[in-house]
Amino acid sequence: MVIGITGKSGSGKSYLSEKLKDSLDAIHVDIDKISHGVLLEEKTLEFVRNEFGEGVFDNGALNRKKLGAIVFNNKEKLDKLNSFCQTQMELEIDEIINSSKKTVILDYALLPWLKQFDSIDVKILLNSTFEERFKRVNLRENISKEYFEKRDSSINDYNDFSFDIILDSTNEIDFASLIKNINLIGGKND
Repeated sequence: MVIGITGKSGSGKSYLSEKLKDSLDAIHVDIDKISHGVLLEEKTLEFVRNEFGEGVFDNGALNRKKLGAIVFNNKEKLDKLNSFCQTQMELEIDEIINSSKKTVILDYALLPWLKQFDSIDVKILLNSTFEERFKRVNLRENISKEYFEKRDSSINDYNDFSFDIILDSTNEIDFASLIKNINLIGGKND
């Protein structure tokens, strides 16, 4: 079974994924980590240099915050970067899913825009408030509210997609009930 968890930054995707991973004896795939790895590949670094210049590098190393300051202020540039990186990410995700004998939990803010979205067995949207999400991200990354707003607005709403489960907060989840629903929707009768 493949479970997809999505929502904007700070919505609790990783928290929920880890809780479910432990409860379901599953594999948690944090797709942000895959995307960060793709950003370090030489062909990606070459693309970034050509598209965004040397100003997003410090001593030859990509500075993701500098790159973010550009792409989160320019949707066209963000789309170009995402498009370049997405194919490699999807190949890695396919490899993980195809090689796993366990349930796989995919955790990613842009999950609905990946090719794997249509084949996910249970689709979960976390729909936390802006303030709740900013508090979490600020604790984790110590970023300004202005930067968070720009990053947050770069992700489209999820209105065009269908989800099996929508949670408004990860603070008060009844995990036993959630796991039962996941197993029912995913076709397991555990």
